[in-house]
Amino acid sequence: MGNDTQKIWVEVTDPQTGCVYSDTLTLIYQFGSCVGIKTPLKAISALIFPNPAHDIVTIEYKSDTGPVQLFVIDVKGQVVYQDSLGNKGEGIQQIRIDLHLLPRGVYLVRLIGGKELYTGKILLD
Repeated sequence: MGNDTQKIWVEVTDPQTGCVYSDTLTLIYQFGSCVGIKTPLKAISALIFPNPAHDIVTIEYKSDTGPVQLFVIDVKGQVVYQDSLGNKGEGIQQIRIDLHLLPRGVYLVRLIGGKELYTGKILLD
């Protein structure tokens, strides 16, 4: 099992103007054991604060399935922060991350652990 990111280049043509736009998308996915039956992901319980934030963000989370990966993704789909939070045991865990070097704006926060997933938003102002 493991996580991976892939970049995909896409090109879109505006049907009204004929203008062509292109960009790169970043996909984050997790490898798991394949048994032929799709198992839905459970939600990781998480809280992000303060939100909006200036620089330091605290994420409290609870995961029941072991190590957790943290991703912060910008509006272009680029992973701008990534951390392996490991397996810190049962109960509520807390991590503080410093995002002061990032431009102001909206970011997605994604936690992936085993068969659990959390996606939330953070506003840096």
